[in-house]
Amino acid sequence: MDRFGQQQLAMAIVGIVALIAGGFLFMLFKAPATVPAERRVTDYAAELAAGTLQRKSEAAAAAPEEKIDLKGTLETLDGKPGQTKETWTNFRNADFTNIVKTEVKLADKWPESGPKTLWEIDLGEGYAGPVVYKGCVYIMDYDEEKEGDAMRCFSFEDGKEIWRRFYHAPIKANHGFTRTVPAVNEDYVIGIGPRCHTVCLKRETGDFVWGIDMVAE
Repeated sequence: MDRFGQQQLAMAIVGIVALIAGGFLFMLFKAPATVPAERRVTDYAAELAAGTLQRKSEAAAAAPEEKIDLKGTLETLDGKPGQTKETWTNFRNADFTNIVKTEVKLADKWPESGPKTLWEIDLGEGYAGPVVYKGCVYIMDYDEEKEGDAMRCFSFEDGKEIWRRFYHAPIKANHGFTRTVPAVNEDYVIGIGPRCHTVCLKRETGDFVWGIDMVAE
């Protein structure tokens, strides 16, 4: 091949490479096709009229609905309220700032082992948070052995349990356990379990006031 032919071949190769690169860049930066938004909330009336509403299987329809006794049982223990006047009444606290505004003197440094542990308790698996009111610590726990929710009240002073209100509410292994924060005031404490069971109890005693199954109702 003479020199002129070699130049033509080189130019052809360069042109092919440039064409491929241009096509790649075009596909890379091409705006995606517009996808029309679709209504995902079921229009029950329309689907029922059209006969397209999905119904429960015969087995599921025949199975009895599980009735949860939200009153459950109350266990009174030996703990006593602590002396602290500090409060943390709900998720992110009463003003929802998530800030403790009282002045607390912090140590200039801690020992290598860390700060002194005043008390600690074992809870079931989950991500629930506590609230504090008049020397008591409240938290919605899950008892894995008994398979149920438990609103528990502890002493802020020493961690001893004051009372526990339990109700049986089994959950699936992959569902997750407690992940809520109760709300508390002078008279009541309210908590929500992992299956949306809501209970209102007397703050000081754990006496049952009312309960709601938010999924069923």
